[in-house]
Amino acid sequence: MKKLLNILGLMLLSVVLCAQTPQSFSYQTVIRDANWNVLANQSVGIQISILEDATNGVVVYKESHSSTTSQIGLVNLAIGEGTVINGNFTTIDWGNHTYFVEVAVDVNGGSAYQVMGTTQLRSVPYALYAETAGNPGPPGPPGPPGIDGVDGQDGQDGQDGADGADGATGPIGPTGPQGIPGTSGSVSVSVSTFGDTLFIDTNVIIIPGISYQNAPASIFGTVTDINLNTYPTVIIGTQEWMMEHLRATNFANGNLITLQTNNNNCSSSAYRDPGNGVIYYNGYAVNDTRNVCPTGWHVPTKADFEILLDFFGDYDASSGNWTSGAALKSTNSTGSFAWSDPYLANNNSHLNILPTEMMYCSQSNNWTTYYPDECHLYTTDQLTGSQYYMSISGQDNEVNFYGHSGYPSTYFSPVRCVKD
Repeated sequence: MKKLLNILGLMLLSVVLCAQTPQSFSYQTVIRDANWNVLANQSVGIQISILEDATNGVVVYKESHSSTTSQIGLVNLAIGEGTVINGNFTTIDWGNHTYFVEVAVDVNGGSAYQVMGTTQLRSVPYALYAETAGNPGPPGPPGPPGIDGVDGQDGQDGQDGADGADGATGPIGPTGPQGIPGTSGSVSVSVSTFGDTLFIDTNVIIIPGISYQNAPASIFGTVTDINLNTYPTVIIGTQEWMMEHLRATNFANGNLITLQTNNNNCSSSAYRDPGNGVIYYNGYAVNDTRNVCPTGWHVPTKADFEILLDFFGDYDASSGNWTSGAALKSTNSTGSFAWSDPYLANNNSHLNILPTEMMYCSQSNNWTTYYPDECHLYTTDQLTGSQYYMSISGQDNEVNFYGHSGYPSTYFSPVRCVKD
C-alpha cells in the first residue's frame, strides 16, 4: 500500500473577533504517495482528533470528513464542522490546556483510517479563544444618593420666636438610575505570508511556523510541462518557483532529450532516470536553447537563486555563504531521500528541497548517485570554466555555489525552474 505524506496547516489568515464567532477553524493538507507524487482529484476519508495536553492525551473531540483532493493534492477542511464521532467542539477549553491535532486518512474515501501524524497547536485558534473578549461587563454598582435641591430665595426675616425642638431626621432619597453599559470591543488578527509574524491589533508576535501553517491559497499555483507533468508552484516575493524537481523528457519545443544509458553521451544534451523518482540532467541539456523547462519558465541563473536566498537569509561575506538552508529544506523524514537532521529544516519557502545528490558521467555505476545528504541544483552560469550549481548540505543551514566540471558540465543534477 502506498504510504501517504501530508503537510499539516492551520489556516488563520485575517480574522475580526466579535460576539458571534464561528465554532471552527480551517485546516489544509497535501496528500502525496511515497514518491512525493501528488494524489490529485481523489476522494479521501479524513478523521480529525483533538488531544489534550500530550500526543497520547485524552481525545476531547473527534470528527470525520469526506473530501476530494484538488489538482495539486490539496484538501481544505473546517475543523469543528465535520461529522461528530465523540466530544463537543464548543466546550474545548482553549485557554487553559495545550492541544494536539491527530490526522488519520483513508485514501479510498472510507473509514479505514491510517494515522498520519500528530501536531501541536502551537498557536491557539485565536478567534475561538477570544470569542468572549469583547462582551459587556456586569452592571455597575448603585449610584450615590441624589444631592439636595437648590434652596429657594430667603423670605423677609420675621420676628424671632422661641426655639422649637429639633425635628426627626428625614428619609434617604431614592437610588439613582443604572449607568449605560459600555460598547463591545473587537480584536483584529492576521498572519504574515512569510516571516512567522502574528499581528493582533497593533501588537506583533513572532511564532515559529505560523506563516507556513497559515499560508494563503493565493500564493500557490500550478504549471504543466511538455510531457503533461503538472507541478505545484509558489510565489515568493517577486518570483514564482516550482515546488518539485523537473521531470520533463522533452524540450519545450517537443524535441526529445536523449536518455543516457551508457557513457557515450557525455558531451551532448542528455538526462538520466535511475528510478528513484528524480530526473537528472547534464549541463548540455540545462544550457540548451530549446529549454528543458515549460514554456514561460527557465533554468535559474545564479542571480535568480541569490534573490531567493536573500529573501530568507542573510549573506555572510566572510564565508561567502547564505544562511537560508532551513527555509529551503523539506521537513520530510521518510521516502527515497531525507535530510540526516530534519530538525534543522522548517520549509518556510514551501520548496520542499530534498538531498537528491548528483551523478557522474562515467564508464561504470551509471545509476549511482554521489554526495549523500546534499542537494545540487544547476544554474546556467559558469565559474572559471565550470558550471555553477547551488549546494545545500544536511549538516548545517548554509547555502553556497560551486562549479561542476566543465562548461557545459558533463555531470548530472536535478533542475528547479523559475517563471520568466
